[in-house]
Amino acid sequence: MSLTQYVPDRRDYHPRLVPVSEPDICFRVLAKGRLDVAISDLSVGLSQIKKLKYNRDTTVRESTITFLNTTLFSKGYPLAFKKSDYPEFKVLSDRFWTALLAMQASGMYQNIVDLWRK
Repeated sequence: MSLTQYVPDRRDYHPRLVPVSEPDICFRVLAKGRLDVAISDLSVGLSQIKKLKYNRDTTVRESTITFLNTTLFSKGYPLAFKKSDYPEFKVLSDRFWTALLAMQASGMYQNIVDLWRK
């Protein structure tokens, strides 16, 4: 699918807000100075910024790209388990959440988050 064929979903976006199908498209356009702001999930956005900084084909402008260290929206959960037919799903889910809560209590979870946000 090319950018010209992209059909945005039916949400009521501001007329100057243009959704794109792939984050790399948005960040390449940002690096070329054709956008002022790109809204993205933090981990996806940071990954795209790193790709631009290590890609020799991009323009000089990517060195000025940074991220806003303010949350614009939140989903309210760190990870989600959906319904599954996996035989031991409940056991796996309980073990996962026990381990995650222990990591949060010890500070390990925040250390990992901070590492990936740099």
